[in-house]
Amino acid sequence: MPGSIEPRFVLELGAILATAVTAAIAAFSSVVPGRDQRFLLLPLIPLVVWLVTLGHSCLQDWRLLGTAGLRVRADWDCAVPALIVSTLPAGAMLLMLRRGAPLLPAVSLALGVLATGAIANFGLLIFHTGDLSIQILVWHGGGAIVMSLMASLVGPRVLHWRTRVGRACSA
Repeated sequence: MPGSIEPRFVLELGAILATAVTAAIAAFSSVVPGRDQRFLLLPLIPLVVWLVTLGHSCLQDWRLLGTAGLRVRADWDCAVPALIVSTLPAGAMLLMLRRGAPLLPAVSLALGVLATGAIANFGLLIFHTGDLSIQILVWHGGGAIVMSLMASLVGPRVLHWRTRVGRACSA
């Protein structure tokens, strides 16, 4: 039926949006001292659903197109819109996380980046439809996960609240 929305696409968009929301909730919860750390696991289920829907779509593309359905290519047309769509949420997330007390700064920043990456991917999928699923899996999903892992490495340097508190107390 022309113009109809594919249920798998709706599930994927829902999983991406749920990943963004739950990762943001987990990130903000991680900077509140005494908050239950089980909140940090909140984004796992929607993230798994997101990755499973992408994996299933990759299999469908492979069945339909053969090895051409699994060919990954550079998609530079998507890079600039991705940066534009993610800059404002990333900046806002960083400012808000720095207002709290990130006892686990690597985790806090990784969750914040995951939330930002997921919301950027959500926006890109709405405007940038028609890609093969492997492209979306590698560049959108993989990009969000790689950026989250990289953020976890720099988290202690970026979210160093103890130094800020120490300076405020000595002033």
